[in-house]
Amino acid sequence: MKKYLFWLVTAAMLACFINAGNAAATPKDPKSTFMVVMMAKKGQIKKSENGTYILKLKKIDTSHILSFSGHPLRVTKHISTKDLEEIWVSSVERFANMPPTAVVVMGHDMQSVKLLEISYESDQITFSLDEHGEPLRAMQGDDVCVFIDGIVMVTVAPEPVAW
Repeated sequence: MKKYLFWLVTAAMLACFINAGNAAATPKDPKSTFMVVMMAKKGQIKKSENGTYILKLKKIDTSHILSFSGHPLRVTKHISTKDLEEIWVSSVERFANMPPTAVVVMGHDMQSVKLLEISYESDQITFSLDEHGEPLRAMQGDDVCVFIDGIVMVTVAPEPVAW
């Protein structure tokens, strides 16, 4: 069963990453599109009082959110929750036209969502959501993985490796 979940999560992650429309960093524009991966002990997608949906992630490791880019640089780095919020605030205009998409995996259930707003407090992150491809539905579970696509960050090209 764990192998099934591993392959399911891997397929979801790759599907999001492939559809990113990856912007490659260049010396003149050192920005690249990253996928961000977060894990939480508990999570919930629920309908709020005003009828919109929210994603709450509880007990996340706020200093170890993994981010990685694709070709040509393949940069991997850890960012903090605060870093993610700062990236979100600096991208608010871009996100208004094209919000990042995410795959949320809770146990053996998953769905694709659009992330609209972010807020964090201590070891909890909350996102407001919109549907992405199919209507949103409530979910709740333990050991949650969230794969966020389309986060643009400044990259530093890695040093060439001498073979």
